[in-house]
Amino acid sequence: MRIAYIFYEHPLSISGGGIGTYSDQIASVMARFNHDVEVFSGSKTGCYESILTHHYKLHLIPAASQEDFRLQVTKAFALAHETNPFDLIEGAEYGADTLSIKKLYPDIKLIIKLHTPKFLVKKLNFVIPSFFSKLHFILGGLLKGEFPKPYWNFTHDSNRDPEQELYCIADSVSSPSASLANIVRKEWGDKEIIVLPNPFQATGRIPVRNQSSKGNIRVLFIGRLERRKGIYDLAQSIPIIFKKNPAVTFGFAGSDQPSIKPGLTTKKYLLKKFSRYSARMEFFGLLTTAELNKKLDETDICVFPSLWENFPNACLEAMLAEKAVIASKNGGMAEMISHLENGYLISPNAPEEIAAAVLELSANHDLRLKLGKAAREQILKKYDATTVGLETELLYRQTLNKKK
Repeated sequence: MRIAYIFYEHPLSISGGGIGTYSDQIASVMARFNHDVEVFSGSKTGCYESILTHHYKLHLIPAASQEDFRLQVTKAFALAHETNPFDLIEGAEYGADTLSIKKLYPDIKLIIKLHTPKFLVKKLNFVIPSFFSKLHFILGGLLKGEFPKPYWNFTHDSNRDPEQELYCIADSVSSPSASLANIVRKEWGDKEIIVLPNPFQATGRIPVRNQSSKGNIRVLFIGRLERRKGIYDLAQSIPIIFKKNPAVTFGFAGSDQPSIKPGLTTKKYLLKKFSRYSARMEFFGLLTTAELNKKLDETDICVFPSLWENFPNACLEAMLAEKAVIASKNGGMAEMISHLENGYLISPNAPEEIAAAVLELSANHDLRLKLGKAAREQILKKYDATTVGLETELLYRQTLNKKK
């Protein structure tokens, strides 16, 4: 098959999320299966580049934003397709990168891989304002002679959603988790969605069991410092944990984001709020794969207290590194983890559960090792790139055989 992958993100250009990781992994697997693969991704360098990486061709297309990429990639794709036609296209729903291409070439089969739609991201990150904030907003509008529409009544405008439009015209749709598939069907309309994990390239590196050095228990949070990742619930658990176990320290690996306190980033907000504990809290920012692996080797417990997650690659990395993982049971992580078998599941929005889990694991070295070992075995068995690649290849062939 001749396959085109259209993703704004890629590890060699615009990265920072799971979509970029997936774009390289799926292209690498399909190229290894001897398919003719080309990937079209964004670039902020200002000039077009075409390079060979992992046995596939990568087009880096200058774009000022993801919206601009949607337009620019159509031109680059058209040129490549007219020279040597593609059999099918795969893209993400997020950003609707392939919308213009599908409209221009409706006969080319399109597969959409769900990640996390923007309507869901906005909903998860939305903070309901207090009564006084609402009152201030309304009174301010009335003083101007207006009656402002309440911004806290979160609604999704399907008439202006290119992601939903793309979902509706796609020939096939797949999702890494059943949870996301159910959410999307409910919001965007009933349609067959194949639950298919993302391929995970387990590099084969042997985990370093460098745990509990000097008596400390090192807990690592991996993810953007934003509400949907559960950072504020984790923050509320920190004083409880620190008071009961002085050996626990926290590390935060992920890009800093605006906080719920205007004018402060999340990092500054947390350091200010917990200034008395600042010596036991360290912020690493966004790490490269090599840097994250080093931090994982130095970690005892990884925590992912998200309000909801689809298929977080960082959780897979932690499990592969044989770490005891504490994860939210709301979303795809509950499909990866069985409670107290290969991880520890907690409820979202539950700081007391986070604290209890950290304290239990920090006090039980054998349990940490047991969960970590089982976690690695689960990843190597269930998410092996070759196994998932064969399932993906089958979906591609089934899509090509679909009739209009």
